[in-house]
Amino acid sequence: MRISIEWQRKDGILVAALNGRVDSNNANEFQKMMEAKIDPKDRALIMDFEQISYISSAGLRVVVVMAKKFKGPYKKLVICALSEPIKKLFTMTGLDQAMTIRGTRTEAIDEVIKGDALEKQPGEERIEVKEAVDYVIVGDNIEDITNFTIEKYEFTNDVVLSSEVREAATSRIKKVLWEEIERLRVHRKMLLEKMFKDAENTLNEVISED
Repeated sequence: MRISIEWQRKDGILVAALNGRVDSNNANEFQKMMEAKIDPKDRALIMDFEQISYISSAGLRVVVVMAKKFKGPYKKLVICALSEPIKKLFTMTGLDQAMTIRGTRTEAIDEVIKGDALEKQPGEERIEVKEAVDYVIVGDNIEDITNFTIEKYEFTNDVVLSSEVREAATSRIKKVLWEEIERLRVHRKMLLEKMFKDAENTLNEVISED
């Protein structure tokens, strides 16, 4: 299923109403569609997820890339209208702490307007909350999770990692995740063996009571 975007722009606020699903197959296309529409004069981007049925870590990486484009003075990105499953995904990955999320598009627009007023007040500093990434994102592949993790770190810490650090981090993260998959595989085997044994014991108990 393709991702489609309905655009609205008013007073420098760009609204992207997303529709469909975003996964490894169309994440790059999704990013190109977003980047093609953004104007340097846009002061805020609102990403409306109301019609999004699924997003993988590959898609979340694109969200982080967009957030990096709208980070800085008089710039803002707001996410809105997340379904419960996608909201849980944002929570698992820590993006709910690193980004502004609102329930509706109207609330998102109000947040931008409120943010404009706060930006103009002297002596105020924006507090960035940094959260570790929870890698348990079911159905995604290691490549997507690794790329997302690095992009999220750069966004939350406002840095650009060198190619050497990115390469080293990519290698080590993939190694750790493959090890985790192996542990889960072994655990699954042990769990299944226990379940079969428990089922057999329970059956014997029922029969012995008869």
